[in-house]
Amino acid sequence: DKKQGKIVIGLTDDMVELENKFRKRMDKIIIYGDYHPENIIIRHLESKTLEMIDFTDLAYGDPMMDLGTFLQQLDFMGHNFISREQINKYKTFFISTYFKKSFEEIDIEYISRINLYQAWTALRTAIFLFYMKDVENPIADLLEDCQGYLAAVKEEKRVINLH
Repeated sequence: DKKQGKIVIGLTDDMVELENKFRKRMDKIIIYGDYHPENIIIRHLESKTLEMIDFTDLAYGDPMMDLGTFLQQLDFMGHNFISREQINKYKTFFISTYFKKSFEEIDIEYISRINLYQAWTALRTAIFLFYMKDVENPIADLLEDCQGYLAAVKEEKRVINLH
């Protein structure tokens, strides 16, 4: 699809530029790279530990990537089962708990980096679904989400939820 291809090229160019800007100032650690509900195993709902499967995306990179990946996938995979309002609350709670601060107190650069990786993950999912046959593909919605996350980064908006 030529129209979607042009959108993807523009999004990729923007994301590379933003990531290069952040890369100069970020600490790199070993990251998991593929956090989503299907890769997390818990023994029961009261579990205090998680087990992970699928280590194919393990890499050295920005720790905000794991946060952005998980948040976008929680939203994408969960919105058919949980209301967007509830998902938004979970995402905000998760980030506040991770940083041990209220959402308003978290450094805007962290929020921007999380949104950048939510954009990357939305794009990655759109490309993955593009090649699937006989599946209802929400590619246009994912590309729109990607654009929304990138706009939040560029405008330094203190948001992690688009819906």
